[in-house]
Amino acid sequence: MVRVVLVSMDGLLCDYKAALSRAMEERFGVSPIELKAKSLPGNIREYGQVNPEYAACAKRIIREKGFFENAPSVPEAIKGIEYLESTSDTKVVCMVPSAGKPTRPSG
Repeated sequence: MVRVVLVSMDGLLCDYKAALSRAMEERFGVSPIELKAKSLPGNIREYGQVNPEYAACAKRIIREKGFFENAPSVPEAIKGIEYLESTSDTKVVCMVPSAGKPTRPSG
């Protein structure tokens, strides 16, 4: 019997907050803010509280192809996924929150 493990990439496998903050600063000149929310919609709202236009910028960034794939990884989490995948009875499926589509981790 094969076990399927669904894993959310945001905040577990990749540091999306760091990627979002960096992209907001590089592309729109928005100084980094402390992102306290534990979800992308919450982080978008936080940017919107600073300036409503920032929320639209943040949405644009996270919807771009490759956003999660290019975000810095969380090393220990990657090791855990690699361990799960090394077992013959486990299939790991990663959920990309912005696209809402399950994907297989690369590597």
